[in-house]
Amino acid sequence: MLQSKLLILLKALNRKEKALLNRFVNSPVYNQHKEVIALSNYLLSLQDFTERNTSKQRVYAHLFPKSKYDDLRLRHVCSYLLQVCESCLGFIEYQNNAEQHQLNLLSAYRKHALQKHFVNDFLLVEKSTLVESKKNTNYFLYHSKIFHEAQFSGYYERLNSLDYLKKSDENLTLFIVLNKLKNGCYLLSSATANTTPKPVFIEEALSFAEQYDLNKLPILDCYYCAYRAFEYPDQRPFFTLFKDKIASLAVTIEHEELKEMLGLAVRFCERRIEEGASVFERDLFEIYLLGLANEAFIENEKLGYSFQKKIIDLGLRLSEYEWVLAFINECNAINEKALKEDIFLLHTAKLHFAQSTISDCLQKLCRLSNQSLELQIEAQKLVVKSYENLKDSKQEKLANQQLKQLIKKAAVNYEDT
Repeated sequence: MLQSKLLILLKALNRKEKALLNRFVNSPVYNQHKEVIALSNYLLSLQDFTERNTSKQRVYAHLFPKSKYDDLRLRHVCSYLLQVCESCLGFIEYQNNAEQHQLNLLSAYRKHALQKHFVNDFLLVEKSTLVESKKNTNYFLYHSKIFHEAQFSGYYERLNSLDYLKKSDENLTLFIVLNKLKNGCYLLSSATANTTPKPVFIEEALSFAEQYDLNKLPILDCYYCAYRAFEYPDQRPFFTLFKDKIASLAVTIEHEELKEMLGLAVRFCERRIEEGASVFERDLFEIYLLGLANEAFIENEKLGYSFQKKIIDLGLRLSEYEWVLAFINECNAINEKALKEDIFLLHTAKLHFAQSTISDCLQKLCRLSNQSLELQIEAQKLVVKSYENLKDSKQEKLANQQLKQLIKKAAVNYEDT
């Protein structure tokens, strides 16, 4: 069961989400099977999922201790729990999306002919649009739909139907243009060269953006500069504008939108660095710092190892040793318990290597456990570099042989999965 959709989903949940799932499972609205409650309680009680404690026989014996193993029966219980988990995830997204919640409510009021309720809530929505609030691309789509609801609600006390239709169309246009500019950035960031002609949809989006008063809508201005930066990568001013606008918008746009902007900036810098423009390493470092300051790289209360590795490697290349040490300690506080010590040892070993204290580096590396093959391979590569630095050819050759064995083992494991 270790690679089942259910266990992969449960493993991805954070502490708060697991607590909410427990309430869902125990609610008759979402679940009426006592076996599902027992399965949920068992799986959520495990500190870690292993082949042994999540084997079908082990789980079945826990649920039905007096019954002979029945694979179909177990599948049914797991399927029911998976449905509850998916309902819980959908609820979490719904609760976190105020615009979608409001849209659904207005739609329900309109369909049930609850005109007074519709008017009261719609007036609140109109008022909120005038207040400075965090926005994202989807904000304009939801408001387009909200004004569309108003157009067909029969509510004409302050504005006529044509005015609502106009507002709906304006918001929808902004949503479409923003998406086109973002898609254009992704197309250019993945293209091998920027010599291909612009798609028609990009020309339309650029034309609209240039006619619009960009000062009135900073989010559109930001993506316009982003596209121009990708279109003219050798002209640094557009990228500088893009980077500065992200910094100015960081506290005024929604979390997911900030992640998209930072992601585009990271892709731009990485591409320029690959092309040999090492000056962008400092820009990339500053972008990472901005993202960290705004928790834009946190996923489920965790900072992924791959991201930690990228920023630590970059920080060491830039000789930001004090900052890297502080960052390593911060990461250690939020890393998952099972690999916390190994990740900490590997990161500090890298720091020692960068500072040319090779003996301390090797001392840290020899303390790693064998829990993660990925970390073992990364550590062994550093061992090879360390002996190469020490000019110890005998140990370097031995370390290379061990590295090849680990890589071969990883390849076998990949084929098995």
